[in-house]
Amino acid sequence: MQPALRVTASSVQETEAKAEYEAELRQQLSRQAAAHSDHLVSVLHAQRLKLEAEFEKQLIDAVKTEKLKMMDEINVVVNRLNAVESAVNGQLLFLSRSLSLLQCSTNPSTSSTPSLTSFILGVR
Repeated sequence: MQPALRVTASSVQETEAKAEYEAELRQQLSRQAAAHSDHLVSVLHAQRLKLEAEFEKQLIDAVKTEKLKMMDEINVVVNRLNAVESAVNGQLLFLSRSLSLLQCSTNPSTSSTPSLTSFILGVR
């Protein structure tokens, strides 16, 4: 027999033990990879929930800020409108009194003729 072809029982056992060890090692690595993958999924899910909560809070804060700005702008416009309305009413009162005084001083006997003041005020 040739020395290279000689296979002993111990070398067969060593080969089988090595194959068994490699198979166990592959299974262990596969379980570790699966556990690691599950852990990553869990961590990513937790991060996603945290980011969504932070985004929602920022969105709510931004909406509140914009709402307050708009309410302030509306208040400014309403105040301006009230001031214009007050000025117009004051001017109308002033003009109606001025016309009334003017009509009384120029022609006191024409009370049957509708005056400009009554026309402006809508009185007949």
